[in-house]
Amino acid sequence: RKYPLMVYFSTVALTDYSKFYVDQDMIAVDIHPLGFTMGSYIGEAYILAMLDDIRIRFSIDPERIWAAGHSNGAYAAWGLAIAYPHLFAGILTVSGGMDTSLISNLHNTTVINVSSKEESEYGRCYELPHPYIEQLSKSTEICVPNHTHNSLKYFMLNNRTLRLLQQSPLNTYPDEIDFTTRRNRHCRSFWVELHGISYGKDTAYVHASIDNDTVYITLQNTPGVTISSPPQVNEE
Repeated sequence: RKYPLMVYFSTVALTDYSKFYVDQDMIAVDIHPLGFTMGSYIGEAYILAMLDDIRIRFSIDPERIWAAGHSNGAYAAWGLAIAYPHLFAGILTVSGGMDTSLISNLHNTTVINVSSKEESEYGRCYELPHPYIEQLSKSTEICVPNHTHNSLKYFMLNNRTLRLLQQSPLNTYPDEIDFTTRRNRHCRSFWVELHGISYGKDTAYVHASIDNDTVYITLQNTPGVTISSPPQVNEE
């Protein structure tokens, strides 16, 4: 049997949200992201190592892994999900910013973004990314009235929000992939993997889609791509 995994990224101090899952039929963990992880290799490597260790110790369903974070933890959830779109089925981000130019990487990820007009980060974490988030096919934006930055953290445990987050498993072979990367260590999205960023270029891009057993690929600024054949494509 494989179990769902709920990952909470902490802020300044290590949180203990996972204790609220004691009686639930899933595994929950708190992980300190060591900062924003918006390009920090140390924080990213630490989180990935922790997730690998959890997979070794427990029987985890790879299609039912979700992440949530408040403030710095939300930055971490955004950063990891954008860099590794195939990692999480969904993310719950509460009052945390992201790289808006790469949000389209999350076309196949459930995204729930929470903020309040009364909180200090509303402009950067909700108003600014709104035009980008609303373009995602599986996104929900929640603007909660009369909350401060600190009080918003309790929405990490809101039952209705968590049910919305966890209702859809990850589709590991989506029919369409839209992926941009700025780092050569971030080159995979689901069933496509870029061969790095071309010399002298800042980003690489791939758009992949499936239509009637045919795979269509558009590439920019990369020397090549490797495709793991999706099961919905008849190779004959």
